[in-house]
Formats: sequence, structure tokens, C-alpha cells
Amino acid sequence: MHVATRNDGGGMSTEAVLRKKIDQSRVSVASYPKLSVLAASHARETAARVRSLFNTPADVKTEANAVIRAGRYLRGLPAPTLLGVLEVDGVPNSAAFHMDAELVSHVVDMSLGGDPGVDSSYPQRSQTAIDLAMCTRFANSVLQALDTAVRTVCKGKSLGYMRCMRFETTPQMANIAPERSEVMIINQRVEIGEAGRNGFFELVLPLSVVDPIKGDLMQHYGSPSSLNSDLWDKRLRRSLLQSALTLDAVIDMQHLPLERLSTMKVGDVIKLGHGAMEQLELVIDTQRGKRSFAACRLGAKGSLKAVKLVSDPPIDLIDQLRLEG
Repeated sequence: MHVATRNDGGGMSTEAVLRKKIDQSRVSVASYPKLSVLAASHARETAARVRSLFNTPADVKTEANAVIRAGRYLRGLPAPTLLGVLEVDGVPNSAAFHMDAELVSHVVDMSLGGDPGVDSSYPQRSQTAIDLAMCTRFANSVLQALDTAVRTVCKGKSLGYMRCMRFETTPQMANIAPERSEVMIINQRVEIGEAGRNGFFELVLPLSVVDPIKGDLMQHYGSPSSLNSDLWDKRLRRSLLQSALTLDAVIDMQHLPLERLSTMKVGDVIKLGHGAMEQLELVIDTQRGKRSFAACRLGAKGSLKAVKLVSDPPIDLIDQLRLEG
């Protein structure tokens, strides 16, 4: 396609404007509302694995999430750098795992028995084969944490098996995805040991890699208004369940003539029916009148009289009480 250009000296040419648009580094994270939720879950899982890996306190925090052009991201990395190329089953593009020099130094030192209470690092030292093996082990722990986080946030789904195949020191040699394709970036800060050793790593996931969970990441997980509404509903429900209702334990029911009732006085005796003490009834007041709640038996609990239910309350009565509340 031929693009006509014009530059009168006072502005940018049409071709330059188009080039700037095409190479725009940051795309948008607004289309993936759950990306931040996934990143937070991944941080928690990674922290647990780092603690287990080095047998020392550790914390991981999400610093940033972004969706940017693959080419612009790789060009922005320093050279030399340590960029792990991740193979993903069933996907032509690769993912990537970037560690800054400080984190590389801490991971290698801690893997070789370094003191977690001393903040010692040698970020300018060139990496050996042993160093790369230690970084590969760390990267695979981070990938296991990612798989757990994805299954948690995306209802059991998975990105497939991912593993660190090799490390590149020249970013452009990684060739993880076409230059203008979009990649998701999850940037995490790692703190290790009592001395607070820290560094950063980034997971670089082409959109083709996250395709199995793209629909889940695009779902809104609740606006502030809906969250407030849920909180209000829960408060109302809690208040309803704590409201007091009148419950009577009925020992016996008899029909007595008015003539006898009108002449009763202190000391008079009313005989109970056979089995009255064995089979009691709990009666509850509702807006539709009194209803039987459950059959029960009279007994004792400690020094107090008590009743024990011998039948379940009717389900329709429970539903009615909830509606009336």
C-alpha cells in the first residue's frame, strides 16, 4: 500500500502519524477486567512456592499489568538481559519470562545456600550454566503458580503445560511472537528473606497463548454498585436470620366448657391426656396465624427442663418465615 506524505515543516507527516499509531506500545487492559484478579492470584501462589523453594519468608506483589506490542516490548529490554523462552503445548507462539539482574543474583545466591538475612547481590556478574539452571528452576516454579492461579480464577481451565526451554541474553533473538502482535505483561516484585532482597520478573503471554481463557478474562467481576448491592443484600439477610420469633412448647390441648373455666380458682387441677408428657408440640406465630413447627419430647439439660425435636420443621414453613421477614 502506498501512503502519500506531506510535510510543510510545521507538523508530522501522514506516514509518520500512521507509523506512530501502528507502533503504539500500550494497547489496553480495559478489555480484560479479570487480568488484575489473575495477577493477584498468581502473586499469592508464587509467594507460597518461593517460600518453599528457599525455605525462608517471601512476598510477591503485582506492580503492573499491560497489553502491549511484542516488538516494542522486546526493544525496550536492556541488552544483555535474561529472557526465558517458554514453550506452550499446542501453540505456535512462545511465551517469555524476564528476570531483572537483581532477581537473578538473589535467586542464584539463595539457591546455592545464601544467607536470607544478608542482602548480598552481584547483578553485574555474567551468568554461568549453573546460574541458568537455578533460574530455570525458579521460572518453572513461577509457571506452576500461574497454572494454579488460572485454574482458580478461570473455573478450572488451563493454558496447557508450559516450561522454560532456554534463556536468551539478546531480547530480539527470543522471537516469541510476531512483532506487531499483542502480548499480556504481568509484572511482579519478589521480596526474599529477612533482609528484604528484592527484584522483578515479568511474564510475557501472547494473546494466542491466553486464548483458552480470554473469554474469562474479558468478563466483568462486579462493578462498585453491584458489589455494594451484594453487601446490602447480605446485611439484610443477616438481620433477617437474627430476628427473634415467638416459639411455644405445647404440652397438651383440651376442649373445656366455658362453665368450668369461668369458675376455676387457685388449686384447681386439669388432668393431662395420656402421653401428653411424651409428645409435645412446638408452635410458632406467623402472619397467617399459629403453625406447628415440630414435634418434640420433654426432658432435661443440666438443671433445666428442655425439649428435643423428634421431627424436622416443614420446609414450606421455613420459606414462609423467610418471606415474612
